[in-house]
Amino acid sequence: MKRLFLLGAVFLSAAADAETLPTQHAKGAGFNACLDLVDGLSKFVIKDNNHGSLATWNNNEADTRLFNALIAVKYPDGHSAAMLNVSPGKTGRCDGSYTTVFYVDKSCSVAREINFSDWKYSGELAGLVVLKNPSGSVDRLLMPAGNGCIAISTEVVYQ
Repeated sequence: MKRLFLLGAVFLSAAADAETLPTQHAKGAGFNACLDLVDGLSKFVIKDNNHGSLATWNNNEADTRLFNALIAVKYPDGHSAAMLNVSPGKTGRCDGSYTTVFYVDKSCSVAREINFSDWKYSGELAGLVVLKNPSGSVDRLLMPAGNGCIAISTEVVYQ
């Protein structure tokens, strides 16, 4: 029986225009089959912001199994956290998803009107408001937290 080990690495980004850390981790792990999707999703989530990343992958079969990155992104006014997952599918194409979490220092109703005014109401989950971005590809859940609001966004991408 083979033992499977996961390897993790923690780094901090020094240059905003450099390759993202999740992309560097995937390359270093030999996760080449879906490297373009890791790169595209991580650049979308991180933009040009300073970030840190903790990545995990299958040490024995990196190129055929799930790649995961936990990403912390620093903004001038706070931080967000993101979880990125990419995996090769049976069809030879790749599937990916990301979830971002960030705190807004406003009530959810105010944040909805000011920060997310272009997002459309999609429904509710257990009493929490769900919004959809203008293109309809991203869902955002608004969860009250003290005097503020935690915004949790998720998107799934199929190549």
